[in-house]
Amino acid sequence: MGGRWSPRAPTADGGLGMTARTLQSISAPQASPPSAGLAILLLTHELSLRSANMNGWALLRDRRLFSLAGGKVQPSTPQMSSFMRTLLARANDEGYRAVLPDEGGGLIFSSRRVGVDASSDPLFLIASRARDLAEPLHGAEVMHIFGLTSAEARVALRLAVGLSLAEIADESGVSVNTVRAQLRSIYAKTGVTKQSELVATIWRIASV
Repeated sequence: MGGRWSPRAPTADGGLGMTARTLQSISAPQASPPSAGLAILLLTHELSLRSANMNGWALLRDRRLFSLAGGKVQPSTPQMSSFMRTLLARANDEGYRAVLPDEGGGLIFSSRRVGVDASSDPLFLIASRARDLAEPLHGAEVMHIFGLTSAEARVALRLAVGLSLAEIADESGVSVNTVRAQLRSIYAKTGVTKQSELVATIWRIASV
């Protein structure tokens, strides 16, 4: 499991930002529609919002699936509430992934435990994307930018679109331990220490 979370300032490039303390006094920034990219929400088990990227804010403002009240994410329907409980309950270090039926318009959600906040509350990274969302960069670009091998670039890009380590292993025909070893090498080469940081870094570069 990841270490203690240190939130960064809000960014418009896909990076995470905006702490819960700031949420009470700042209105959500303008953003593109939820289907335009990877939406990321950083939540506690009680659905308190700790951070979000721009597409995450767009998902909240859209209100078909969620709204934000008192710093907490409020599922818009009983089905969505049940879906979110499942995402949090099944979240682990490798990630859990599910497709939201019908009302979600074909969105794929993934959840991972990514550490704890300053109050030692567990934190969950909830990411959503359209089923047909392309990878943010080409493998050759990631290899060139970070000095990754082709296998490492594939792992990084598949994580960036919401796949879990187990799904990447299954796709690649290797063991989860092999993918974990590749991920450790990716961390060393990119200078990040958590999956959430790696995903934010890739989408930040892709937006330049």
